[in-house]
Amino acid sequence: MDFYHSFIYTYIFNSTWFIYTVIAVVCLINILSPILLWIIFSGKGGNKKKA
Repeated sequence: MDFYHSFIYTYIFNSTWFIYTVIAVVCLINILSPILLWIIFSGKGGNKKKA
């Protein structure tokens, strides 16, 4: 199968909007993941028992 001349590669994977969408998603994940992890790990921890 000639993947580089297929419809999916030519009109979807190799299109500008798809590449920019992938770049935007990766950048958003890189920016938001530390913030989300900080919020998760700095929570009040309502299910922790105090001794």
